[in-house]
Amino acid sequence: MGHYATAKVAGDGTLHLPRIDREAFTDEFPRFKAVMVHLILSKKLDLEKCEFKEFCQYHVSELLSLPTVLFLIQIALILPMNSVPCERGFSKMKLIKCKGRSRLDTLTLDWLMNISITGPPLDAFMKEFGVKCALKFTVMKARRNGFSARFAAAIEKLGRDDEPV
Repeated sequence: MGHYATAKVAGDGTLHLPRIDREAFTDEFPRFKAVMVHLILSKKLDLEKCEFKEFCQYHVSELLSLPTVLFLIQIALILPMNSVPCERGFSKMKLIKCKGRSRLDTLTLDWLMNISITGPPLDAFMKEFGVKCALKFTVMKARRNGFSARFAAAIEKLGRDDEPV
């Protein structure tokens, strides 16, 4: 809490006011503790079975009367529990940026990592988009290399879903 409750002066001289009023927190915390103890002892809150989202939905009025405690709870909820997403990102970056791709631009690397992490699996991509892309490339290459227009049209017809082969 010390980080959020003290004023800071930045390098450029701007003053950043504290996000949490220390006195308000010291007033609110005993009330929050009393509410929690009451809920646990009255069996309205089972900490082993209840998720925090459910707790917040059913006890909104108690939390809204304690804005500083609510702010600290929100900060605690956005803190990652572990570093797995970061490690996963570094692993993907290591797979993408290998010796052969050591000169990748930062933006290109970012795009490739986003596609790799959040994109569809490769087999789903190949079924939906990859085959059409490959056929379109084949048609373009066939026309460029001087194959007959009839051959190019036959290949192009293979890539269409609405026409029978």
